[in-house]
Amino acid sequence: MELSPEGGLQSHPAGWNRYSSGCYLFVTPSRNWDAAVTFCKRLGASLTSIRSPSEYRLLQHWTRSEGYYTSWIGGSYYRGWRWLDGSLFSYQNWYSQLSVTYNPCVYLNTGRGWSNSRCSIARPFICQKRSC
Repeated sequence: MELSPEGGLQSHPAGWNRYSSGCYLFVTPSRNWDAAVTFCKRLGASLTSIRSPSEYRLLQHWTRSEGYYTSWIGGSYYRGWRWLDGSLFSYQNWYSQLSVTYNPCVYLNTGRGWSNSRCSIARPFICQKRSC
């Protein structure tokens, strides 16, 4: 489902899913990591951070239920692996790590944790905000 960030989303927009203290939106069509970051910002959100195994399992399930195997999340490498808010990874679920020089962006893999890749690859992505 294509969503338009110019569409003036309301406080309880369709498509957002509440979990714990946040709300999540699975977005297609696929975009590269930088375009996904921009899209989420326009919604008043950011690419998701994953802080616990239960949150990972939930996002893994949503990605799979949408018919995809991967989705961008908000982790990237800059002097260490960090979330978009600048915090270091407190929970990690790596399946594989490639060279950070060419692969600084993190994606969720529905079968095996998360991995890093080139940011230019188009993938669906998950936006997160504090309330819906």
